[in-house]
Amino acid sequence: MNYPSVDEVVEFVKLLFPEQEGDKVGISVRRNGLAYVIKVDRMYDFVPVRLASLLSLAKFFDTLNVNDSRFSQGGCESCDYGSSYEVIITVAEGAKP
Repeated sequence: MNYPSVDEVVEFVKLLFPEQEGDKVGISVRRNGLAYVIKVDRMYDFVPVRLASLLSLAKFFDTLNVNDSRFSQGGCESCDYGSSYEVIITVAEGAKP
């Protein structure tokens, strides 16, 4: 498995989940021992996580142990303002791609 710096991971993840017009995407990365925890969030809807994105991460980190989970918190009852939709991607040592 490759162990890039947190800044390198943030820059790579920005390429996979670019901001759309008027749609801010938040990205945070932290190391958890030998694993990385990547959080990608935005308001109103989840960022689309496609197989191609997960395979790109697998290649970047040189591991197939890439997992994602989703969490959400609703916002305003009528317009959803203030909502939060986040995808947590965990990357750890595992089989090679």
